[in-house]
Amino acid sequence: MTLNPRAIIRPNGSITAADLFQTALDGYGDSLIDANGQLSQAVTLSLGGLDLSNPTPGTYQISATYTDDANNVVTTTGSVSVAKTKEGITLTNDDQPVDLIAGPKPYFVSKSLVENATDGFGDPIDASQLQYDYYDLNNQPTTLDLTHAGQYQLKISYTDIVGNVVTKTVMVNLNPTKLKVQLKTASEAIVVGDNGFDPTSLVKTAIDEDGNPLMLTVVNAFARMARLGGNQLLITNHVDVTKSGTYTVDFSTTDIAGNTDNQSVAVTVYVPAKFDIQPAHTMILGEVFDPESLFMSGTGVDGSTLTAADLTYDLSGVDFTKAGVYQLPVSYKDQYGKLTTANSELTIKAQPVVGQAKITLNSVAPIVAAANQTFDPTQVIKAITTATGENVAVTDSAVTITSNVDPTIPGTYQVQVSYDGVSATATITVVAAPDTGDSGNGGTTTPTTPDTGNNGSTTTPTTPDTGNNGSTTTPTTPDNGGNGGTTTPTTPDNGGDGNTTTPAKPDNGGNGSTTKPTTPDNGGNGSITTPTTPDTGNGNVVSAPGNNGGTNTPATKPGTAAKAPVQSPTSQPQPVVAKKQSTDGQLESIQPAEAALVAPTTHVKAMTQPVKPASGKLVKLEEPTDAAQKASGELPQTDDQESLLRVVGAVLVGLLSLLGLASRRKF
Repeated sequence: MTLNPRAIIRPNGSITAADLFQTALDGYGDSLIDANGQLSQAVTLSLGGLDLSNPTPGTYQISATYTDDANNVVTTTGSVSVAKTKEGITLTNDDQPVDLIAGPKPYFVSKSLVENATDGFGDPIDASQLQYDYYDLNNQPTTLDLTHAGQYQLKISYTDIVGNVVTKTVMVNLNPTKLKVQLKTASEAIVVGDNGFDPTSLVKTAIDEDGNPLMLTVVNAFARMARLGGNQLLITNHVDVTKSGTYTVDFSTTDIAGNTDNQSVAVTVYVPAKFDIQPAHTMILGEVFDPESLFMSGTGVDGSTLTAADLTYDLSGVDFTKAGVYQLPVSYKDQYGKLTTANSELTIKAQPVVGQAKITLNSVAPIVAAANQTFDPTQVIKAITTATGENVAVTDSAVTITSNVDPTIPGTYQVQVSYDGVSATATITVVAAPDTGDSGNGGTTTPTTPDTGNNGSTTTPTTPDTGNNGSTTTPTTPDNGGNGGTTTPTTPDNGGDGNTTTPAKPDNGGNGSTTKPTTPDNGGNGSITTPTTPDTGNGNVVSAPGNNGGTNTPATKPGTAAKAPVQSPTSQPQPVVAKKQSTDGQLESIQPAEAALVAPTTHVKAMTQPVKPASGKLVKLEEPTDAAQKASGELPQTDDQESLLRVVGAVLVGLLSLLGLASRRKF
């Protein structure tokens, strides 16, 4: 027999005699403890004060004696420690509920919940020695179904050698999986050569069975067959961006319970659409704008031709009520939903001030006629502008130039320039080239036939004189007016320009002459005239109305015709002042007129003094010769007394002229 050094108090608080023995065998080797745990009557115990029915934990000296049928006696003595059970169970989750994921391939080991366990003596035991039982919420035994969601009670227990039981109960929750992969689209299209294509961009959300984000891992077709550790979303990319076609991107994940999520996205690789628009457009404020006018050309994905109506024009950023520069986005969305965009710059200008086209001409100097020379009519144009102020080239097709200028022939011509309903005309003068030979100007001529007028000549014609400019003429027939000559006609004089004339018949006015007519004078321009009848007078200094620039002493009221009175020997000549006309209306200079003395006969002899012409040169008008007097029928003056009187009279007239000049200058 062998005593048990340790004895555990039973659940009912007692100890049996059998509890004191580790082994107890008779001579035959049979147990001295029966099935009910009762010790054989053949064994005598000495408990050393131990009360088996109500033991007190402690150590006792126990002695046991066995006598068999042959009266053989066996005795054993030892110390026995009596104690309460020390069994126990500790769980990893501190007795908190356990959450599991329901699925086709569940993964749960109940004993994984046990952190440690001990037997009645306090010795550690393995979790496998524990009992695991499931019950429903009604405490009815049940079987755990990990493939379906539900709630269970898990009881984990242990029973020591004397029947003491220790138990732990844990709530087990089988939850449905939260595994979910949500893609942005079931199909996608990219253009050929899009090396930036990222298949992970197709994923909208990806979470594992517990709702935590999955790690996105792009793998090849082989790697996706295995889980790479941790909850991952395996993405297999089959897209070849270098070739057009349709490919797939596969997405796959499996949770801890065997729940899976497998999806695919069809990816089309294609040649994109393209279009061209005007990069810039300008319009006037208030004009109607058609955005489709920006379209130039375009090709769709399938190679079809795009039209302006296929494009979208975003006018939201344009204020058509204000001038300015705006960006106008233009886009085209293909059948795959991809946008192709471009921008056009729209400039809105303020309305120009409405005006009229303008033509400005140059001043062209007179042209000297010459053979074989040409004339460019465009030289008269200084500037042409539109109604809005923009310059127009003379070569513009809308500019019309009409010219009749012939630079080889002297004359006055016109060049007309027209543009946009506006015309302007320039007058071009072509003058003759200077004459280098002697054309009769300045010569001395004594013709026996009518003189057609030599400028600067001295002529004594015997027939009517048509007017010599600057000549000294003593005609015996009517004189039509020599310009600049000294004339003593015996017939009517039509007015010589610049002559000194003593006509015996009506005189039409010599221009620039000193005239003493006895018949009506129509007014000499620039002449000094003492008519006895009305004088029309052109260009002379006039002492009575009706003469233009002449000096007249009419016998009647101004502006009317009258007969010339016969002057007596005692009549005094009147001082006459010649005035030079100025183009600007101002009096430039005053010259004393030639003094004239009237003889006491019916014949009149003119006396002249030098006259300063406009050119600044002094020109002396010659005295008429005796020959000229004879030709005109005038008697020569030979009387000395008359000559003296002439001289005295001339002096007096000169003085009076000077006094008159001074008087005029005061005014």
